[in-house]
Amino acid sequence: MFSNFLSALGLKRKRKPYGYVYDSTTKNPLGQAIIRIFDKNHALVGTEVSDRDGIFWGTLDDGQYTLDVRRSLYTFPTKLIKGKDDYPMSGVYHGDSIYIKKDDMGIVIPMDPVEISGKDKGVSMLRRMLTVLIKVLSIIFFIVGLISAIYVYILTKTPVNLFILLFYIPVAFFLFWGVRNTERKYGKIVGKDGKPVEGVEIVLKDVEHADIVAKRITDKDGKYTFYVSDPGKYKLEILDRRVAIVGGRSEVEIKKKGSIAENITIEKL
Repeated sequence: MFSNFLSALGLKRKRKPYGYVYDSTTKNPLGQAIIRIFDKNHALVGTEVSDRDGIFWGTLDDGQYTLDVRRSLYTFPTKLIKGKDDYPMSGVYHGDSIYIKKDDMGIVIPMDPVEISGKDKGVSMLRRMLTVLIKVLSIIFFIVGLISAIYVYILTKTPVNLFILLFYIPVAFFLFWGVRNTERKYGKIVGKDGKPVEGVEIVLKDVEHADIVAKRITDKDGKYTFYVSDPGKYKLEILDRRVAIVGGRSEVEIKKKGSIAENITIEKL
C-alpha cells in the first residue's frame, strides 16, 4: 500500500529493464528465473523475476554488482557458452562482478538445461571449436598460398603464374565475405535526428499467425537483434503506442534461419 502511495505521488523510482535470461541451447527466453542482485559488499540489494520474454527489471544505482540466477531444471552460470559472445547476442554474463549503470539494459544471461546429456555438451563445444579452427586455418592457408604465388611469379613471370596470382583476388573477396557474414548482426533504432534511442520495446510477430515470437529492448546504442529458426514472414512493431515507425523496413521475409536486424527510424506521435 505504501509503495502504491509513493507511486501515486510520483516518488517511487521507475523500474527499468536490466537484462535477458534465455536457454543456452535453444536461445529461447526463460521466464520465472529468479535473479538475486548483490552489491560490492556482497549484500543482497534486490531480487527480481524474469517475465515470459526473459526480461528482468530493477531500480539499481550505478555501481559494482554480482548476480546469482536460479530456475528449476536449469543451471547457472553456463558451461556451454564460453566468452562474452553467443550469436546473435553479446555481453554474456558468467557470474562475475560487473559494473552496472542505472537504467542500462545489457546483461545477457544464458542458462544450461539440466537434462542435457554429456554427449550433447561435447558436441556443442566441439562444434564451436571446429568453427573457429576452420576460420583460422582458412585465413592461414590463404596467406601462405598468396605469398607463395607472389614468390613464384617474381621468379618466373609466366602467364600461368600470373593467372594463379590473379586468381587470389576473387578468393580474397569470398573469404572476406564469408568471415563478415559470420559476424553478429544488429539492427538499430534511431530518432528522426539520427540519434540512437535506448529502451525501446520492439516485438517480432509472425505475420501468418499474428503471434508475438520474441521481444527485445534496445541498448544504449539503440541496437537490438532477433534470431529465428523458422522461415516465414515477420513484422517488427514498437510496443509504445506513442511512437510510430517512419523509416526502414518493418516487414521481413526469412527463407532460412538467421538474424532479423533492420535499421528503423521512429518518431513520437
